[in-house]
Amino acid sequence: MTCWLILVGLLGAHPGGAAPPRGQSALLNGMHDLGAFEWLQRATPGNDKGWLTDLQYLGGAGTFGGNCHREVTNAGVAIIMRLDFAGDSAVPRSSAEVAGYAGGFAAFVAACDNLAVFIVGNEPNVGAGKSDPDCTSPLYAETYAAVHRAVHALPGGDHVVLLVAPNSPYSPGCLHSLRSIVAGIQAAGITPDGFALHAYTRSSRGDEVDSALPASSQTQRDTTIDECPGGAVWEDTWHGQFRIYKDYIRVLEEAGLSGRPVYVTESGNACDVSAGNRCYPNDDRGYFQALYAEADQHNRQAATKIRAITPYRWTGFDDGTGRDFEIGSKPGLLADLEAAFAQRYTWLENDHLDPVPADPASSPSPCSDDLLCPAEQEPPGEGKSPEGTDETPLPPPPAPIQPQGSEDDQISVLGCSLGAAPRRGTAAGILSVLLLLAWERRRRRATFRPGCSADSPCPRVEPGRYRR
Repeated sequence: MTCWLILVGLLGAHPGGAAPPRGQSALLNGMHDLGAFEWLQRATPGNDKGWLTDLQYLGGAGTFGGNCHREVTNAGVAIIMRLDFAGDSAVPRSSAEVAGYAGGFAAFVAACDNLAVFIVGNEPNVGAGKSDPDCTSPLYAETYAAVHRAVHALPGGDHVVLLVAPNSPYSPGCLHSLRSIVAGIQAAGITPDGFALHAYTRSSRGDEVDSALPASSQTQRDTTIDECPGGAVWEDTWHGQFRIYKDYIRVLEEAGLSGRPVYVTESGNACDVSAGNRCYPNDDRGYFQALYAEADQHNRQAATKIRAITPYRWTGFDDGTGRDFEIGSKPGLLADLEAAFAQRYTWLENDHLDPVPADPASSPSPCSDDLLCPAEQEPPGEGKSPEGTDETPLPPPPAPIQPQGSEDDQISVLGCSLGAAPRRGTAAGILSVLLLLAWERRRRRATFRPGCSADSPCPRVEPGRYRR
């Protein structure tokens, strides 16, 4: 039994003991945009690299025409895939377009079995240009219900999580949009799988951002607005900074959805709308460290947990307002994020992810069983690295240490018979297995090639025009 326990530990058990669901990360760490892929691999220690939020467009043809980004998920990064109808409208604009969108959504999910978490559109008020929930909630609920039916009718799709996206935060009726969308989905006989929430701080300029903002308890009263026929009325008060996530969660818990997963797929600082206004400083002020610590503190006490935070955004694309949200070009700000990621905050219940060594070479390979892991790319030439540069040849595998004793003793050591009593040579046999596994890990590290390199750059994400 001891031998089996040692081998199980060596074969890549999750660091905290509990494993996340298929296609998901146990960490809160993340970033918006696939351009952050290479940085995220370096910034997040261990084999679980956290999350990336990606955006792709479906249209209404009802067919698959996207990218599954298997090179990203094979490298240990979980993807939250946001699927919009079009660049100018995240969700269908009429009931006539819903069936085609739902069909395309199901085709995408069926083609990309490496993905598990999908957002149904985004901030429906933005494409409509109106914040009154009466203008958007009924059609969004109809769309989500159609997507849910189509996707969960697929064979083997039980692991898929479809996220509800309410109106943009801090817009009039933003909380009531979630309330009315959920009511519409439930009226269709469907229970939402989970929620994609946006929670920002709102410092007017990047140079005013500090570590006190994420935990601010400042609140403000929501204003009512009547832009479309309907009976939507609300009297809401919400937090004016990052803690608006608590208000969204309160709404879904009041609807009987306590414990449903929440993913904060946009976060960070939303500065004042002004062309060229920079929303972030280029230094480490402990801002992101405080933001992730705030989410971790919530998770330790709450039934409805945050599973991911993907700050907006890595690239230089703005949100259509001209504001500068770019994070990837600011090394000082990235140092703040890396310090937050080093905490390895997890949403898993009663779980803790132990710190990992700073040296990446000392971390075990994410794939230690050929039957469970995807095929790895072979190096392009003898004695060459994946990029074609010279590399030091690997040493041959160590010869097994021959234990002393009878043939039966040796079989019982290397075969690890559960019912057999320990015999002479057990320690030597285990040491032999350890050496062989260590050599195999080194071989895998030498031949593994991430999907992004100078020869094969990461795909660039086209921006959608969405605002808050």
